[in-house]
Amino acid sequence: MNKDKCVTGIKELDIQMDGGIPVGSTVLIVGSSGSGKTTLCMQFLVNGAKMGEKGVFFTITEPLFKLMSNLEKFEFFDKSLIDNGMITVIDLRILFERMGLDVEKYTVEDASALLDVIKDIAKELEAKRLVIDSITALCYRLQSREMIRDFIFKLGTFLATIKCTTFLTSEVPPREFK
Repeated sequence: MNKDKCVTGIKELDIQMDGGIPVGSTVLIVGSSGSGKTTLCMQFLVNGAKMGEKGVFFTITEPLFKLMSNLEKFEFFDKSLIDNGMITVIDLRILFERMGLDVEKYTVEDASALLDVIKDIAKELEAKRLVIDSITALCYRLQSREMIRDFIFKLGTFLATIKCTTFLTSEVPPREFK
């Protein structure tokens, strides 16, 4: 096994990626609603946990009960990995409320505080895999493109330094193919 590659455990993806994703990379998973972004990301975390790598799943688009209900239908999903702490699932909306960030728009200070909390969680849990579902919803409250770029850059840079491979999801409208 190549230590420079993060094996996703998804055979076809690992083949296309020449054995996996470079460790510490940030990967954007883009698709329309219902295209399987969340499923792919959780499969990435489950497969990592089965290989001994801790993971964190930050959700902002779905409540935890709905997320779990949807995932339990899949053969790959193993709830015991959440129960034993190999995968931690965090609802960012609850985190926002606890931080007093339940406002419409974030200031630079709010964004910095949120970034610090995400970094602290990743470091404290010794995460080697991390998912934010979705980065679009998270960045919606940032006030400018510069703030969004800065937030994603700082997050990705930090996660790379702790060798944490990251999947960010982003939703796009469905396209009509002719």
